[in-house]
Amino acid sequence: MTHISAGDLLRAEVAAGTDSGNKAQEYMQKGMLVPDEIVVTVCVFTVFVLLLGSTAMYTIPCIFTHTTLLLLFLSQTEPSL
Repeated sequence: MTHISAGDLLRAEVAAGTDSGNKAQEYMQKGMLVPDEIVVTVCVFTVFVLLLGSTAMYTIPCIFTHTTLLLLFLSQTEPSL
């Protein structure tokens, strides 16, 4: 089982200089909570990548389902993300 830490993911995004990381850093530097929209975006992509890399218990129907969910999520987010 893989442990996912939103804080670690956000710090990694900041270190990598991604758009999400830059947005998160603005809040983090002020000691504020990073908005859910940014946190969820980072976490969804990470989970999606982990699921695609997990072949032991992963099947084509699961990949289709998760891809569909990811596309649905992306279609509801702002284009700037």
